[in-house]
Amino acid sequence: MKSKLKLTQTETSLDLSPPKGLEENLHPLFLELANHLADLGLFLEADKLMLVNYCRTQVLLDEALSVAGREGSVVVSPHGMKTHPAITAAATLTTNLTKMGSLLGIGAAARKRISVEAAQASRSATTTANPWAIEK
Repeated sequence: MKSKLKLTQTETSLDLSPPKGLEENLHPLFLELANHLADLGLFLEADKLMLVNYCRTQVLLDEALSVAGREGSVVVSPHGMKTHPAITAAATLTTNLTKMGSLLGIGAAARKRISVEAAQASRSATTTANPWAIEK
């Protein structure tokens, strides 16, 4: 049984090109993810902005990890040693990527959740409003 949340073939013929204003270096990532999600039937035109934010967050995470790799994970301040701000930023960015990815359907857990929700929606559409009703 196919998920009701997946798009039909005609709906997947949407414009997957990167939106205007998206940084040139993000185009390959955007195209890769947009095509992948469209192939799975999980991408709508309305998802473009979130995908743009996902791509930008991914680049920021890469930069934060690069800085932490160059400078180390600890910095010395007048108050002693503390975690490098890039490590703190990387943790926050990872959390944000996970949340956005889940909403977009990126990752196995997100796809499983989407298929379960679709199955529940399909079941509830075929059941009667009264759970105690006897079907004839």
